[in-house]
Amino acid sequence: MTEFIEEEELFEEDDLLEEEFIDDEPEEELDELSKEFVAKLIEKGLSLPTLAFSSADELRPKLSELNPKAVFIDVHLTEGSGLPLIPEMRQYWPYIPFIVITADKSDNFLTEALSRGADDFIRKPIKIPELKARLQKRWDDQVEKQSLSVLTFDDITIDSAHHLLKGPVSMRSLSPTELRLVNRLA
Repeated sequence: MTEFIEEEELFEEDDLLEEEFIDDEPEEELDELSKEFVAKLIEKGLSLPTLAFSSADELRPKLSELNPKAVFIDVHLTEGSGLPLIPEMRQYWPYIPFIVITADKSDNFLTEALSRGADDFIRKPIKIPELKARLQKRWDDQVEKQSLSVLTFDDITIDSAHHLLKGPVSMRSLSPTELRLVNRLA
């Protein structure tokens, strides 16, 4: 499932933002009741309303309508991996935290997720205190990221904080290696 968080209002002191999430789980792995359970777990654990999507096709038409504060995306979607969606979503929301959720024990998915622009990950079963801590850390990092300068050369922009390279025609996510290379050349 993919969880998005819509910014609405802040609570007092240490409470988290009231937001909207989206979650993605492959139907062959979880039935509808289980998908709802994951979304409700996140919703209740973070006191945030949840909006769940199980496929990229279901999500894409809504990308421009949503204004998330964070995204939780599972490695698995109905039609395949959710990881290729990360760079696409980053084009809409370059400054929000992306946290990958997976039950997969392999580090290959995590390496791929981070290289595609994810900020963090959490393994299932989801532990609410860990989820809260990781999300709060990513929100704290977001403030720092937004304060970092962006390099611009003619019609090319390098956003090191968000691993983005923007040109006159398109934008793409940079892997950590590509980002280091581009920053050294700059």
